[in-house]
Amino acid sequence: MFPDDTYLSKLGRLTYSLALVESTVLAHLAHLPGLPPALTARKLTGRTLEAIARALSDPANLAKVTEPATRTYLDAAGEELAAAARASHAVARARAAEHDEAPRLHRRPDHTTAGTDITTTWLDHAQAELDDALRRLGEVRRTAA
Repeated sequence: MFPDDTYLSKLGRLTYSLALVESTVLAHLAHLPGLPPALTARKLTGRTLEAIARALSDPANLAKVTEPATRTYLDAAGEELAAAARASHAVARARAAEHDEAPRLHRRPDHTTAGTDITTTWLDHAQAELDDALRRLGEVRRTAA
């Protein structure tokens, strides 16, 4: 059994928003002055959200950035991508409900994480966080340009 169309629509919108956050950051990198080679969009394209977040937050990479506004953007983008990566990981590692459960995704608990029910409420909250992240990235980008 599949979840209802509302659930699937919210899941699809969240998935698209995760890709949009990543694409937005990579597009912004092309316009930032003073980036070291390790932080160019060309170098980061194809990596996971988590890997991109780590690269943007890496002290070794940040030490090579002399432009204060660029550093501010990289700090903000790294934080936003790290948060997006957690949502992405929860959805990507979730499993479909058992036949006797409500049809939705579940992230089963393991030795490193608590379980997560990917409910419509969870999707709404994650979507609101991504919408806010996109707004914040746009604001910080304008000051870094």
